[in-house]
Amino acid sequence: MTNGKKAIKRAKPKATKVVRRQLRDVRLPVPTDHEERLIGLTDPFSPQAAEARYPDQGAGRTLTFQQRYSTPLSSDAAGKIGFIVSAKPNYPLAYASSIAGSVISWGAAYSGNFSTNLLNTYGLEYRPTSVGVRIANSLSATNSSGYIVFAKSGSIELSPGTTTMNPSNFSSWDMHPMAHGEEWHSQLKPRSANGYTMGSVSAFGTTTASENSWEYLYVYCSGLPASTDSIVLEVFWNYEYIAKEDSPIAMLATRQPVLDVNMQTAINAVQSSHPTSHKGTRDKIQGFVKREAKKALLKHVLPFAAKKATQLLL
Repeated sequence: MTNGKKAIKRAKPKATKVVRRQLRDVRLPVPTDHEERLIGLTDPFSPQAAEARYPDQGAGRTLTFQQRYSTPLSSDAAGKIGFIVSAKPNYPLAYASSIAGSVISWGAAYSGNFSTNLLNTYGLEYRPTSVGVRIANSLSATNSSGYIVFAKSGSIELSPGTTTMNPSNFSSWDMHPMAHGEEWHSQLKPRSANGYTMGSVSAFGTTTASENSWEYLYVYCSGLPASTDSIVLEVFWNYEYIAKEDSPIAMLATRQPVLDVNMQTAINAVQSSHPTSHKGTRDKIQGFVKREAKKALLKHVLPFAAKKATQLLL
């Protein structure tokens, strides 16, 4: 009691409870169309690759063409195999004429598969969009022996040229044991922006490999059983081309994707992430490309797309 009055108790203020929320890594979803287009230009084995077109809008209306080739290959009497894969239609595949030790002598070009097709018959200008190689070991478990080399270079040796299979002669080099049931994938990529420049189709059928700024893949096998079917080779060549105006398929051409320098940067990023060769099945390659494509889109494309969309709303 104070002065006859009852003391009034004041309630103490309750302590403010601080609620801490765990921050989540929230990212914009990757648009499906962006991902599909990027995969088509960086995974030559994908279904999207057959219709992929480069986003520079420099060629106007274009068509697409895919050439596929598959064949078993046998070792020579010394248990060796050697061949070159190129992005150039007039010199797509060359086999070794002889192999002495690690020195390969190159034979005539293989160009039969490109002699009569829509691209060669009706095309005016073309450019590669992707090239991929799949190799499978066809030897039995008891016969599997030796090794396989994937090597890349910016130059190609024509007959009667020779190549010494030494890592110092190439820009990249992978070697794998010829394990039973194993398969490998490798893809070619442009060595500069000129790789996507349209070139004349009129050079088809010649034995001169014109420069087109794409790398070349050299494959070399040694230590195989002598004179035996040892590997199965499968190659995917994907092209974009301009049809002749008077050709019956010219009306099928459609407008190219709009110029997108950010997408071009993403394409280069995914291509650069590929090793010289992948060991494993098609599913493994698909998973690798999909992961790299999402990373490239999040880094090089989506931030700029979001910024542009914000500017349009302001």
